[in-house]
Amino acid sequence: ILALTFTNKAAEQMRTRIEQMVGPRARHIRMGTFHSVFSRILRENASRIGYTDSYTIYEPSDCKNLIKTICKEQGLADDKYKPQRILSRISFAKNCLVTPGAYVANSVYAAEDRQAQIPRFGEIYVEYCRRCKQNGAMDFDDLLVYTYMLFRDHPEILAKYKD
Repeated sequence: ILALTFTNKAAEQMRTRIEQMVGPRARHIRMGTFHSVFSRILRENASRIGYTDSYTIYEPSDCKNLIKTICKEQGLADDKYKPQRILSRISFAKNCLVTPGAYVANSVYAAEDRQAQIPRFGEIYVEYCRRCKQNGAMDFDDLLVYTYMLFRDHPEILAKYKD
């Protein structure tokens, strides 16, 4: 059984209730938040997506610092390329399952970025993801995206979790 929820508190409540109903067998249920369960799935299968099982999960502050570094290296103005704004846009793209390559190839996104006065956003998105991978790190959105990609690209792994 796979049981997913949004918060740690809800996951703990589910775990307690299920354990009361079925006893110690509840320890074999995959249960937790989307991020915690998907992190465990990715650790078991990290090599299939080009990571080691000891990958790091970046905290929001790590992500923000990486964006600051990239923007500084590219000589981008702090007032336009605010790290939180850039991270929010990256998060939105990832949650829509838009990869960096697909993003930069899409003329509609490029037009939106020009209108938002951040025409180089696509480059930042590409570099951000490249550096995360280079550093053996994922952000919280990656846990969702990479699990989706793992299941999409490896039907045998999907079948294992379906069972």
